[in-house]
Amino acid sequence: MTLRRRTPTRDHDLRMHLGVILMALQMISRPPTTPLTPSQLELVNVIRRAAKAMEALLDKPESGAKRKS
Repeated sequence: MTLRRRTPTRDHDLRMHLGVILMALQMISRPPTTPLTPSQLELVNVIRRAAKAMEALLDKPESGAKRKS
C-alpha cells in the first residue's frame, strides 16, 4: 500500500514563513545595537524573501478548498 503525499495547506505555508520572519527579527533585535553585520544583513534579506513569499501566497486565490466531513 502506498501512502499519498499530502500537499501542505495554505495556512501551513503561511505559518512557515511567519516563523522565519519572527525568528530573524528576534535574532536581529538582540543587543548590541551596533550597525548591522553582513550576517545580520543576510537575515534582513531572508525576512524580505519570506515576506514576498507570503504576499504571493495571499495574492493567489485559495484553490481546492476541500474539507473533510
